[in-house]
Amino acid sequence: MKNNQTSFFAPTTLGILVLAILLPARTFGATAPRVSTLTASNVTATTATLTATANPGSATTAAWLEWGPGNAFKFRTAATNIGNGGSPVSFATPISGLTSGIIYRYRAVASNSLGVVRGMVVPFGVPAVTLNGANPQTNFLGASFVDSGAVASGFPAAIAVGDSHVLALKADGTMVGWGTNANDQISFADAATNIVAISAGYVHSLALRADGLILGWGSDEFGQLDVAPEATNVVAIASGYSHNLALRKDGTVASWGLDDRSQVTIPDEATNVVSISAGYTHSMALRADGTVVEWGEFPSGPVGAPPEATNVVAIAGGFSHSLALRANGTVVAWGDDATGATIVPSSATNVVAIAAGFSHSLGLRADGTIIGWGSTNYGEIKIPSAATNIIAIGAGFAYSQALRADGAVIGWGNPAADRTNTPPGLTTNLSVTVTGTVDTAATGTYPLLYSATNIFGFAGTATRNVAVVTPFISTRSLLGNGSFQLGVDFLPGASITIYASTNVSLPLSSWTILGLATESPAGHYQFTDSAATSFPYRFYQARAQ
Repeated sequence: MKNNQTSFFAPTTLGILVLAILLPARTFGATAPRVSTLTASNVTATTATLTATANPGSATTAAWLEWGPGNAFKFRTAATNIGNGGSPVSFATPISGLTSGIIYRYRAVASNSLGVVRGMVVPFGVPAVTLNGANPQTNFLGASFVDSGAVASGFPAAIAVGDSHVLALKADGTMVGWGTNANDQISFADAATNIVAISAGYVHSLALRADGLILGWGSDEFGQLDVAPEATNVVAIASGYSHNLALRKDGTVASWGLDDRSQVTIPDEATNVVSISAGYTHSMALRADGTVVEWGEFPSGPVGAPPEATNVVAIAGGFSHSLALRANGTVVAWGDDATGATIVPSSATNVVAIAAGFSHSLGLRADGTIIGWGSTNYGEIKIPSAATNIIAIGAGFAYSQALRADGAVIGWGNPAADRTNTPPGLTTNLSVTVTGTVDTAATGTYPLLYSATNIFGFAGTATRNVAVVTPFISTRSLLGNGSFQLGVDFLPGASITIYASTNVSLPLSSWTILGLATESPAGHYQFTDSAATSFPYRFYQARAQ
């Protein structure tokens, strides 16, 4: 059997046989790298700079970034060699091809001889700011400027699917819910503003505000709305049947609610966590090194990720099964296989996101299509034809949801309680501010900047140039009868008044109004002065009213 060891004879003067074993080079004291995903910078409608830090752990390390729309990490930047030091190294990569209005997410990745690690997920993206009216816009000298304004919109930032209700996080930081509301799980309080993350449980809902406050609605029978005091500096939340998880910035997990299956009892190994998921009566944590920590119990038996769940990049907990997405785009499933929810089809390849429901599973492929497996009693895995260009998915009790890149949310499966009937108005119009002024008393070009900000603090902008102009006398002709004809070029449909004076230095108010010019053809105006005189000289001005 071949291995990476090589033996050879080294004869000496004493005739001693020496056996040498060559082992792979390894730096003494080296460790797996550590990474931190930072806030994106230079974010525009089409480009951004993704930034992170990575500690090589004293071993030669490569680092890169994974990103994509919604929860679909479809793209990867080129790897950067960050050396073999023992201190954090910053690295950044510009990307392009973005679409305004869509929320993207990314994470840092680093790899050396001792392991591959991933950082927490960070969102980015700007609203779509669309100008009303012409750009550039022409304004007549002396006429009032009427700003035609701009519209700013953003697509939903996330969806969360509960047992029988759905939540959508809008670009303005507000929430929309539909489906069952028997326990007021979609009756949101006035405080549900400036929301940056959402989760849906069995009959309760959670929301994380930008200021770190966690809000809850619905059933509190088991204390699932009584947020644990240690849930501070939270970056992500997850909800199960009657319990919740919160991921803190330091990679630790807080939990609260029903603990009848030890689903709230955090194990010691749940450290350096970058992602969480809550099943019906079990909990999951994904560590930076791609390993899965799972605790609690399935209704059908004990939990525990199988050995093949390595190099994991995403996790999903269902009713009595769990899913793990590996970096190679394949899915590992375990738990109750009675409905086929854990029997992953061979066609589940190039997967970039996963979702686990009551008795079915979904996988989102990199091409924006969805594959489903498990129970189809209500058609929950019969993917509709409209489910294309998908960027996020969710699975509940016998129904499924998908968020399209254009902001549409599509539902299918069990239609009870309108859980598959998406309400209108999920694409949000954001308020727009205008920077800049137009001086209508002076000719020139004036730039106006229109700006709008989404829930994550990223601003989309659009610029309009406003030109303050006067009509231009383009032709001058002395007619045979002694009249003088003027030709004026200006915008079509304007009202052009001709003024005359024998003293060019006089203010316009002292000039004589001769009358209106006639437009023919469009954009060109003519006026004939039958009383023209060449001595003293007569001067003309054309003004738009």
